[in-house]
Amino acid sequence: MSHRLPDIAEHHTGLDAFRDFEHRGWETLATPYHHVWGHVTGAFVPPLLAALGSIEHRDLLDVATGPGYVARDARKLGATVTAIDFSAAMIRQASRLHPFIRFEVGDAHSLRFPDGSFDAVVSNFGMQHFSDPGRVLSEFARVLRPGGICAFTIWAGNDVNCAGDVLDRALALEAEGQTAVPVGPNYHQLTDTEARRDRLRHAGFEECQEASSLVTLPWSLTHVDDLFNAEIQGSVRSGARLREQTTEVQARIRTSMATMIAERFSIVGGGYELPMAAQIIVGRLS
Repeated sequence: MSHRLPDIAEHHTGLDAFRDFEHRGWETLATPYHHVWGHVTGAFVPPLLAALGSIEHRDLLDVATGPGYVARDARKLGATVTAIDFSAAMIRQASRLHPFIRFEVGDAHSLRFPDGSFDAVVSNFGMQHFSDPGRVLSEFARVLRPGGICAFTIWAGNDVNCAGDVLDRALALEAEGQTAVPVGPNYHQLTDTEARRDRLRHAGFEECQEASSLVTLPWSLTHVDDLFNAEIQGSVRSGARLREQTTEVQARIRTSMATMIAERFSIVGGGYELPMAAQIIVGRLS
């Protein structure tokens, strides 16, 4: 049996479907995300900004700003900040939280800024939600000045990022049916060192110095169901598989996740501590 490769039109149809899926999700989940995930993803902002070096008096673009955590901290460090997100709901949320920062709706795949507008471009956990990460990296390179720097976070593999491991194991055990979630970008293209370097070079960082570091931070859970609740209430991509299950199957997945967390991540004195691991990727233009 022969297998026909998808043509360019089909490829872009798939990307559009994933982008629309992400956009609908963030328009709905902006406020829940802030409440259930903000303390987790926001904890990675300080090491992400530290990877840029000094940003005082530098022009910085925060892409996929979400509730504005990077923009807030970068401004405190003295950067001149521009922050965008393709979700108007997220921009409203960020503007409420940080009224002294200018936030605007914008598409990472087609930045409205002229070439060479910024000294630094940063994105905290945006890359794995973009429908075409390669195109986004090309836009990062385009709007950077010579010698500019980009930095972004991506969740590390399940061997070190325990939340992903717990969720995926529970889904493999209990989830039913074929998923209706559109296929998104391949995580391997971002987590594999050589594949990622190829992406950066292809994007225009031909003579870049690429570096990455693994950062692991603890998520202190107050209840064994905190991870399940965060995923189903405030996560677009990974939570979608939970939300498409029946109530009965969701209950089984919840129990499976709770059992794994109780067995593996209980701490003395009560509660649970879940290691969360992310890679910080840095690319420099010559």
